[in-house]
Amino acid sequence: MLDERKSALWQALGLGPEWVLREELQELQHEQAQANVPAPVPAVPSAPSPTAPAALRQPSAASAHPQSPAMPSPRIPAQPKKTPARRKEGRGVASDAFSPARTEKIKNSSWTEIISEVKNCHICDISSHRICAVPGEGTPPKDLVLIGEAPGAEEDRQGIPFCGPSGKLLTTILHAIGLERGKDLGILNTIKCRPPMNADPSTEEMAACRCFLERQLELMDPKVIVAMGKPAAKSIFGTDETLTSRRQKVFDMVIAGKSRKVIVTYHPAALLRNPSDKRKAWVDWCLVLDTLNKARNE
Repeated sequence: MLDERKSALWQALGLGPEWVLREELQELQHEQAQANVPAPVPAVPSAPSPTAPAALRQPSAASAHPQSPAMPSPRIPAQPKKTPARRKEGRGVASDAFSPARTEKIKNSSWTEIISEVKNCHICDISSHRICAVPGEGTPPKDLVLIGEAPGAEEDRQGIPFCGPSGKLLTTILHAIGLERGKDLGILNTIKCRPPMNADPSTEEMAACRCFLERQLELMDPKVIVAMGKPAAKSIFGTDETLTSRRQKVFDMVIAGKSRKVIVTYHPAALLRNPSDKRKAWVDWCLVLDTLNKARNE
């Protein structure tokens, strides 16, 4: 059954008149059911030993009764040689980025301290190019947390996540399903500074910022996490799979010491570039809404 929020979401995405909704829902639900039917696969390898890297422990869909694998820790890259050329490119990472002292300090920080530490962080060279660091939006606790990739130009100017055109679309989506930004959910990014020219975050940069994200998630204590876009999904799962392979599934993962539901969907900026994907995004957000309601009632 459709509720008013799903209907409002359909219209907020500009997907057509209401009468199309019923027919479209049946088709999309059928496609979803077909996609979730397990296909014959080769024999599953034995589970990795307890000493195997966390990145090798893959999450399973919640419908398959997963064992709640942990959010993988980043593979800390070897420290780069700080040649003048690398420093000039603005993509270097300080040698103490992964020091036990820094990690322990962030791990034990309060929410207010985390915000201050992010704003004053200069562990990566990209901090010298930023206008504002973007710690995130919302205060603990929150049942729902959205995770994006990295700040864009407008976010860099204002210090607020998702405040450009993609942010307007995200706000519209959230309003349609009855959620108010800053009040009902948290919004975070995998890294807190805008890379030069909106370049993809490097592995080193994501790893250096990872301790901030993990502590924020621990403090937010969400029941449901939504990864918006492939880079955000890669940060959570630790593997570089396609967005399509992860959509329309609910994963149980141990993140920040607790089992949480994880759902992957399109980044709002991708929907602006490819409006044809908005129907798929509608199905994703319906799944988010259903999962959140269920998690709150458990």
